[in-house]
Amino acid sequence: MKDLFLLSGLGADSRVFDFLDLSNYNIHFIEWIDPHENEPIEAYARRLKVNIKKENPILLGISFGGMMAIEIGKQIRAEKIIIIIISQNQAKHSCQFYFPQT
Repeated sequence: MKDLFLLSGLGADSRVFDFLDLSNYNIHFIEWIDPHENEPIEAYARRLKVNIKKENPILLGISFGGMMAIEIGKQIRAEKIIIIIISQNQAKHSCQFYFPQT
């Protein structure tokens, strides 16, 4: 199985991925850490990537997690980077999702 590293958006956690079928992957959720004062995004990504101990991982990020997946992908060799963007505006061809409240 391939290794898939997940980065949620800010203010979210691993539950945001609960409704995705990721059963074909070894899942690794990257927890957010507190940023240092005036820390550049590249440095923050460098600190997050220490949690990635696999070769050629797949990175999947939602919203700010997607931005961090891109930054981490600049620093390591990733097989693939997947970004999920969430918008308040409804586009002409938007997908509708249902997330039941728990």
